[in-house]
Amino acid sequence: MLSTPTVTEDRVNGADELAAAGAQFADALLDYAFQDALALGKKRNQHLATVFSAPRAADAILGGWQVAGLVTLMSGMPESALEAANQANVDSGSRRPDRVCNGDLGSARTLQRWFDTSCYVLQPLYQYGNAGRDTIIGPGLVDFDLNLSKEFAIREHKRLQFRSEFFNIMNTPYFAKPNSTIGTPTFGQVTGLARGGTANTRIVQFALKLTY
Repeated sequence: MLSTPTVTEDRVNGADELAAAGAQFADALLDYAFQDALALGKKRNQHLATVFSAPRAADAILGGWQVAGLVTLMSGMPESALEAANQANVDSGSRRPDRVCNGDLGSARTLQRWFDTSCYVLQPLYQYGNAGRDTIIGPGLVDFDLNLSKEFAIREHKRLQFRSEFFNIMNTPYFAKPNSTIGTPTFGQVTGLARGGTANTRIVQFALKLTY
């Protein structure tokens, strides 16, 4: 008789783990943190001292550093096209215009022309526009943070920690969403940074901590 092939438990578990891993990716936000990307510990530096004949003083200064980092990759936030003329003659609710084409410029977009403004037009008077919600995607975010630290032994029960932190070390700007209101002078343009112009500016700080 021909035996029926079976699927092993390892293969089933592997497929489930792969599917679960794929489901963890999100389009809106992807954060990846790496810790101890570089840690020059005592044993490693003893080995380096042997190879390069480094003196103990140099080993005490150059060894024992720890590096940690955080990478944030975020796609743009959505927003809706709006019309300020109140064509529908309503007191409240969404006032979205008509959308006659896609409007996404892809790689051709710039801060002065983030989307194709000709794709959004005023609808006829006393009618609602057909544009859907959140059809415009704003600028995304790319951020690299870095932490560098080291502890120095002063005495048996006293240690001094030096820590330096670099937020947005590449100084990559995080721009605000474009102006999405028809009839305004900057319609379709990105005119500033997010969070009132203070978003994602580079920050460098240093700290010393004495423990005893």
